[in-house]
Amino acid sequence: MLFCVQALLWLFWFFLGACLFSFAGVVACRLPRGEGTLWGRSHCLSCGKILGPAELIPCLSYLLQRGRCRGCGGKIPARDFGIELLGGLCACAAMLRWGGERDRVWVTLLALLLLVTVALTDYDTKEIYDRFHVLLLLCGVAAIWAFPETELSARLIGCVVLSVPMLIVALFLPYSFGGGDIKLAFALGFLLGWRGIVCVMFLSFFAAGSLCIWRLARKQAGWKDQIAFGPFLCAGAAVALFYGNEVVDWWLGLAKY
Repeated sequence: MLFCVQALLWLFWFFLGACLFSFAGVVACRLPRGEGTLWGRSHCLSCGKILGPAELIPCLSYLLQRGRCRGCGGKIPARDFGIELLGGLCACAAMLRWGGERDRVWVTLLALLLLVTVALTDYDTKEIYDRFHVLLLLCGVAAIWAFPETELSARLIGCVVLSVPMLIVALFLPYSFGGGDIKLAFALGFLLGWRGIVCVMFLSFFAAGSLCIWRLARKQAGWKDQIAFGPFLCAGAAVALFYGNEVVDWWLGLAKY
């Protein structure tokens, strides 16, 4: 009996995370189109069919419909399913990491919701809307109480640890970093503190640099081609939300040898 209750609780958190990330996918799809994000029925992008409740169940609807619209038979982007699955896994990971500390779980989920929305919009449009920077800063305010071990001074230092160097580079090398990336680094610094943003810096630059080298080696891009850096910052921040301090401590431990 206890096992069934625990299974239902984990299932609840999975579907909660899947629902939240599904909303993030909707926001990332509608904002560039100029559509409302909080109002308006979900619809098929191919035929415009309004989706019913049975077609809006995270993950399950995609699997039961075999990835196709019930109206026109058009393919539903596999990305939608991947986003929902990722959301469910993230929610379970937050519960596994923080356990009964529900304030930490909710702040983590809110931050992850914003991060995945920023990553998707920046990937699609190479633009990060200012409203997300403000929301991340507000999430950082909530994190002051949820994560008191990160002091306010550490958060203020974190605001400039990455954003200022990015700004300096952008001034001397036009088109290296966009204003949205710099403001995102500032907001993430307040959310995570200086230790967390150091983790973000190393992970994001390593991942972005590796991708650029791989694309250049395969002649899929030239030296003047640009990539969206926001998704790399968001991915690094997601790791830092869970284990930023531990990663930095590990790096500092290696530096001693």
